[in-house]
Amino acid sequence: MGWRADLTRDLFRVYETEGASAFFDRVPEDVVWTPMVPGRSFVGREFMEFLQEEGRRGEAREHQVLEIDELGEHHVLVSGALQVRSRDLHVDVQPCWLFRFADRRLRAMTSYPTRGAALAAFDALPPQER
Repeated sequence: MGWRADLTRDLFRVYETEGASAFFDRVPEDVVWTPMVPGRSFVGREFMEFLQEEGRRGEAREHQVLEIDELGEHHVLVSGALQVRSRDLHVDVQPCWLFRFADRRLRAMTSYPTRGAALAAFDALPPQER
């Protein structure tokens, strides 16, 4: 695996062991985060604030990395498991997170409900952006 996969794996490890604040300390402030929340994207720590607000409302998220693959020259695809729980909700899904890198730094992360959806989004990119 290359440096993009290693960095992505390390970021997930930091999130799991040290928490969201330590995770966001390690990524550029201008990363665009697009979770599976209809119509929502966040820049930098806005995403951490969104996650913290969900926590204050009693929603907890746990993820597990199942597989990490480098795609093309600019992307890493993470296949995983995600549990979202609150008093009124219990959801288990197996999403994929597509991380985009440029100039040796993380630029964006987009969540997809399935590996197929993530791969289709990657395949739809212009060749120079893959």
